[in-house]
Amino acid sequence: MSKRLFSILMLLCLVAINASGRKAIVTWESGGCILVLCDDGYFNVYGKNDAYMADYASDKDCPWYGMREQIKEIDIEETVANIGANAFCGCTQLTKVTIGTNVTSIGADAFRGCSNLTEVEIPASVETIGDRAFYQSEALASVSLHEGLKSIGNYAFFEAGLTSVDIPASVTGIGNYAFGLCSNLKSATIGDGVKSIGDLAFTWCDKLESVNIGSGVTDIYGNVFYGCTATTDVYCYADPTKLSWYDDGNNDFKTDGSTKFHVYKASDWSSFAPNINATITGDLAGKGRADRVLWSYDADAKTLTISGSGEMIDYATMTARPWHEYRLSATRLVISDAVTRIGDYAFFDYRLLPSIDIPASVKHIGKFAFAYCGRMESLTIGSGVTSIDLNAFSDCTAATDVYCYADPAKLSWNDGNKDDFKKDSSTQCHVYDASAWSGFSETVNIAFTGDLIGSDAPSRLLWAYDADAKTLTFSGTGDMKNFVLNSERPWDDYRNNITNVVLGEGMTSIGMSAFYGCNSLTSVDIPASVTSLEGLTFSGCI
Repeated sequence: MSKRLFSILMLLCLVAINASGRKAIVTWESGGCILVLCDDGYFNVYGKNDAYMADYASDKDCPWYGMREQIKEIDIEETVANIGANAFCGCTQLTKVTIGTNVTSIGADAFRGCSNLTEVEIPASVETIGDRAFYQSEALASVSLHEGLKSIGNYAFFEAGLTSVDIPASVTGIGNYAFGLCSNLKSATIGDGVKSIGDLAFTWCDKLESVNIGSGVTDIYGNVFYGCTATTDVYCYADPTKLSWYDDGNNDFKTDGSTKFHVYKASDWSSFAPNINATITGDLAGKGRADRVLWSYDADAKTLTISGSGEMIDYATMTARPWHEYRLSATRLVISDAVTRIGDYAFFDYRLLPSIDIPASVKHIGKFAFAYCGRMESLTIGSGVTSIDLNAFSDCTAATDVYCYADPAKLSWNDGNKDDFKKDSSTQCHVYDASAWSGFSETVNIAFTGDLIGSDAPSRLLWAYDADAKTLTFSGTGDMKNFVLNSERPWDDYRNNITNVVLGEGMTSIGMSAFYGCNSLTSVDIPASVTSLEGLTFSGCI
């Protein structure tokens, strides 16, 4: 592009700024970029395609240094490829920065001391954040770091106002003091691609409550979590056989050592125990990154509990599970409604479980996850499930009833050789609409029945209509689904004929518009188990 054409483009930009009601008061050149300051504090940076700003040895070397306190908003356009070192250091009135999606690097000290900066979007194009780039950005409460970012420099967010940080897997190193003295930081997730965490990287983050350390970390340098006295839980996926941790003074985490350090197997961390100022607990079952799935077993209650949130790890065999030894004693399984994935072989051969509830939060059920649960009679599958892997319920031959809330239009169900549930296919799978499941009839070893009316797992509420007795009956347990439209009710065709409704003990709520307009209804007995009636329940029952 010629200089003359570039000058014309610059002139057009100035005209556009004027047209927007702003007045350009001064213009500078920086490397291949043009920078324009307007009378309202708007600062525009643009240039030719992939134009680079100049780096400055100090903030005083910037041409706009004397006017930096007039800068309130910075707009870095798509044609700019970087943000120069010290470019906007000390712009104390700056509150907002928009960074174009072609910027690949944010230079050292670029926004250091921007104490009123509250809003900045770091695009996925950015690969490096330089040393002290957001040092003392005290008002910056949140920032998104995207996949593609590779490195975070020393002191990059030192004394920033961040409340949480999620470092993507593309980052390989976190600099020294990178998030030190972030006094509002409560949660930190370190991606699986991070290999090294620099000295004192999170020092004196005294409100930091929870930390995830990714599986790829091999070097944790000195006193990374020094002064993090509020940290209650650390979820560590790092391989202890490959890890070096240079904690030279037992000063990390809570001073009394009560921080829980969750790992897959506590005995693998025995060599670290004298140097980690935390209680090492082998109760981790998460898959990685932001997953905080834990497990526990209550021997008195014979209950295995999967708590926390996120995806559970897969197990290559049933003996690889840390809870394998309880398979012949556990009579109850509890899965948190924040767990999103059940791993391969997770509960294989848990043969004494009579009933299993899979909450709506779960999206994936791994292969052979519940295979050979030979005494399981009833199962509830939540609405969030979209994938049931190979023979997840193989040889669950006692199963009489499955209550399935999954959406058949979104579900993939791999039943292998049709080995799930009863061998004669007599297991009843209760769904909202049996016709919607016609495509599964040939591949899944169960019989679909459209009599489900519960709101979601673990509700097991069913309905039936007796035309001769003109009676609508509800059986089972849990909350009834709500209906926005009367036509959504599966018994809507019978509404003018129903004279009696029987509500079984165990039902806990009656859904919105459940009996709206049932103008022949004369009798209803509401059991003590019902604790709520939603809107318009009996409206129009004249």
